[in-house]
Amino acid sequence: MQYYPSQAGDQADLNRLLLHHDHLKALEAEYSFMWERQTLARFRDKDFQTDALQMAQLDSARFTSFIIKLDAQAGEAFFAPVQQAYEALASLVRQFFPKSQSEISLDAAHITIKSLLDHRAQETSSLQVYHQVLQPVLTPWLSSLAGDTVLYARGLFTNLHAGKGLTVGVKFYPSTPLVQILRGAAGVALYEAREQGLIPEDGLRPETAFHTMLTHSSGFRVRDLTYPLPEDFVREFGMLINSYENVHFGSLQGLQPEDFWIRNGQSDALRVSEQAGAEVSLG
Repeated sequence: MQYYPSQAGDQADLNRLLLHHDHLKALEAEYSFMWERQTLARFRDKDFQTDALQMAQLDSARFTSFIIKLDAQAGEAFFAPVQQAYEALASLVRQFFPKSQSEISLDAAHITIKSLLDHRAQETSSLQVYHQVLQPVLTPWLSSLAGDTVLYARGLFTNLHAGKGLTVGVKFYPSTPLVQILRGAAGVALYEAREQGLIPEDGLRPETAFHTMLTHSSGFRVRDLTYPLPEDFVREFGMLINSYENVHFGSLQGLQPEDFWIRNGQSDALRVSEQAGAEVSLG
């Protein structure tokens, strides 16, 4: 996969795609919903509170997902303005909440295609079971669509959750429905494999569990804000997020099998370290 910093024409190209492609219209609607209903509405809800115990449990738990792995070092020029955006958010948070701890996690950057299993540590050998099912799904779709797929990175998404705190990340807009197709095809293959006994009965989250159509990469988190939030913070946070609405961070092109991974990592950030986590490439 190649990382391209923002280029002239990106915005016009994406704006035209948004006018004509249904998968992008639906994606934009989801991002708007997250901003209006899952961030601003909760900011202004005088009864909203985060759950410190739930946040601590989620932050230390392990999760397994099928992802597109992003490399902050290989894409240094691409990620530089993303890092600057996260640092601006951290500065704003410190201004209003001096004792808070913001987390910027580019080292574990990824786009989740499918969440597979929650609250369980898995080693590499366990991840190979998913690998055997997903690789035959991945190969034909990449051969068909990867050459035509550009993932445009524009703007920031936000989400406020009682168990996760405030999360911010990059919005991606794929020029083709490749990511959404892979998400659906992976789900069908995985749960059929479980019915056939190829995946343990407890090896996947419930089939009816939360599904997303988003194509995004979380990178900024803050858990310890005090609620209800000051009006000045809500206003300035909104202004800062809106200032990135038409900012193109760049694009990703040339997806290859080795860009797709199955990762068991810590928290919803899917952090992998020597102490926790494992990952297997589909390359």
